[in-house]
Amino acid sequence: DTDVKTRVELELHQDKAEYVLDEWLNHDKKLVDITFDILYTYLWFTNEPIDAQKLKSDKVREVIEQTVEPMSAWSLLTALGNRMKFVRQPKKQSVERIEKWVLQSVVPSLAVLKKTGHWHEIIEAINSVELSAEHQKLVEANLVNAITSAK
Repeated sequence: DTDVKTRVELELHQDKAEYVLDEWLNHDKKLVDITFDILYTYLWFTNEPIDAQKLKSDKVREVIEQTVEPMSAWSLLTALGNRMKFVRQPKKQSVERIEKWVLQSVVPSLAVLKKTGHWHEIIEAINSVELSAEHQKLVEANLVNAITSAK
């Protein structure tokens, strides 16, 4: 138990994503265990750099691990990882949250598309998209708020 909360995102594609879903849904493996298996397989933090030649010659991780100490925090994390729980706390959507996200994360990419002549496709997509029920509720709620404020 701790007051420290860290957001971690692990993005998986194709075979790895299918493997995780299969293990989780069909083999009753806990998602935390699967995640830590993946983290441990692909990441390893050490206090000192690993010789580049050794990285090229020793493809077996165990051989390298015998000669280089991991960071104590990494050892603790991987040792205690199976005691962690994933908590999903979805945040309520709002027009303001969507706008903030678009301004921070999407606008730079949109600027690239506009400056490279791909803006037309974006406008067409915006004009033709079918909103989900959740998005439609946001639009309607925003309109009601605007009308109420105007009165």
